Amino acid sequence: MAERISDIFANLDIQLKNKLKSFVKFSVALDESTDISDIAQLAIFIRHVETLSVTEEFLGLVPMMDTTTANGIFNSLVGVLNRVGVNWSRAVCITTDSAPSMIGRKAGVATKFREKVQVVSG
Repeated sequence: MAERISDIFANLDIQLKNKLKSFVKFSVALDESTDISDIAQLAIFIRHVETLSVTEEFLGLVPMMDTTTANGIFNSLVGVLNRVGVNWSRAVCITTDSAPSMIGRKAGVATKFREKVQVVSG
C-alpha cells in the first residue's frame, strides 16, 4: 500500500511540474496555522489563469518545526516552489493572512517574495 501511495504521489508531482511549465503567470497563496499537536503548518497553493479559468493547485503542507518567523516561512516557501520547478520570473503576487511575519514592510514574507521576483526578473 505504501509503495502504491508513493507511486501516486510521484505521478501527481510529475503532472504538476509539467503543468507549471505552461504557466505564463502565477500567484501563490499561503496559510499558516497550528494543528492539534501544537505544530505550525504552512499550506502553500499556486494559482494560474488558463483560457478564462482559474486553476489552483495544492503544493504542500510544510510543518514549521522552528519558529514561524518571516525567514522560516519564506525559506519553506522557496523550498517548495523550487522543488516543483517554478520560473520565478513568472510570479505575479502572493496572498497571505495579515500576520506581521507575512506582511511586514521590511522583513515580511511578502516583501522577501517581491524582492526575489525582482532579482530574478531584473
